[in-house]
Amino acid sequence: MDKEDLGEADSRIFLYTKDYGKVIARATSARKITSKLASHLEPFDRITVRFASKMDNISEGRGLQITDALLIESKKGHNGGNEENFRNALKTMYFISRAVPNGVVDNDLWNFLRRIRIEGVKSSIRETLEFLGFGASFASCELCSKSGPEYFYPKNNMFVCGCCLPTSPELKEEFFKLA
Repeated sequence: MDKEDLGEADSRIFLYTKDYGKVIARATSARKITSKLASHLEPFDRITVRFASKMDNISEGRGLQITDALLIESKKGHNGGNEENFRNALKTMYFISRAVPNGVVDNDLWNFLRRIRIEGVKSSIRETLEFLGFGASFASCELCSKSGPEYFYPKNNMFVCGCCLPTSPELKEEFFKLA
């Protein structure tokens, strides 16, 4: 699971389910200090969630609202003291939340995410791309054809070299360094 800020107090939550694939939902007031949802919506936690939605928005892939969440198992503090593995796991989850389409059920991805959650991750974005079928071994920069690209842009599924990387900080933030 991953999350991002949405407005003043809300959060957009990226959930990974075995039966429905990636699901994106809104958690209203989840960032308020009095929120009962906040402690249940942390990365790597295993939770049960109930949603509400308007029927006309479901087909468009939006409009899901988290009404409540029940924590089944927390992974807080279970990184074995290895901060680098924990940071890699968070980076991998963030990357997957941007690269994987909504509603695509993939049992191999589900097992990969479970392994990250249970064991932590020692892999990199490069290895995650290999798993997703975007191996960088034979890739070249999409813009100048230079071999050995250094970055990946998940919105367009393209590799770019350091020379072709956008200079704008907002755009640069959306590219993942292959490490």
